[in-house]
Amino acid sequence: MMRNKTEHQALAFTVKATMKNSVVEGPPPAGTFRERPSKPTTFRKFYERREFPMALEHDTKGNHIVWKVEIEKLDFHHYLPLFFDGLCETVHPYEFFACQGVHDMLNHGGPKILPVVSQLIIPIKNALNTRNHKVMCTTLKVLQHLVMSDEKVGEALVPYFRKILPIFNIFKNKNNPVHAPVPESFSPPFSSHHFNIHLTEKLHFVLSAVSQAALCGAVKEETLSLLSLKASTWVTPGPGEIGIR
Repeated sequence: MMRNKTEHQALAFTVKATMKNSVVEGPPPAGTFRERPSKPTTFRKFYERREFPMALEHDTKGNHIVWKVEIEKLDFHHYLPLFFDGLCETVHPYEFFACQGVHDMLNHGGPKILPVVSQLIIPIKNALNTRNHKVMCTTLKVLQHLVMSDEKVGEALVPYFRKILPIFNIFKNKNNPVHAPVPESFSPPFSSHHFNIHLTEKLHFVLSAVSQAALCGAVKEETLSLLSLKASTWVTPGPGEIGIR
């Protein structure tokens, strides 16, 4: 009478993997596209201390920021990096104040923006490294606004391309998303009515994921085109790479 041989899971390149009845496990997911939760931002700390000269106002047109001082008189070396640091936020009202504050300061900054560019690189890099599609899209739009705020900002960003563009390479194929995450548990019920509802929910989930990835890819392409136009130092990229110098 033969005994049932049980298979044992083993990690690759180990002694156990060479033993009989061992099944080598596949490599774990690399997690390249997994969202990275951001640490508590300095922007949130300053906001909770009420150290920003602004307030939230509600009217028939929606929410908007009311500044208590003229934006042109603000210390851009102090406030602009703080608002860029808040781009990692995903919770209201921090997200709203950070995004709207950045755009307001870029609209009224003028010549005060260029000297602060070097202080904005780390907040931009941190926001892109969250891998959150919404945060990435917001950051890319802010990056476009930053480049358009002054003629010399594009050239000033060139030395920092190697810190910003690697995340672009990771998501370079997201403008044509084919593999959208789909819920694994999909067991159609017996009722056709319930089956149609379940199928509609599944399709909505897939389309939502595809639209977010496609939007992120479209904004990425716009940002790269704008950077290549304003930086004036673009090189022809090789296959599967983003051109930088």
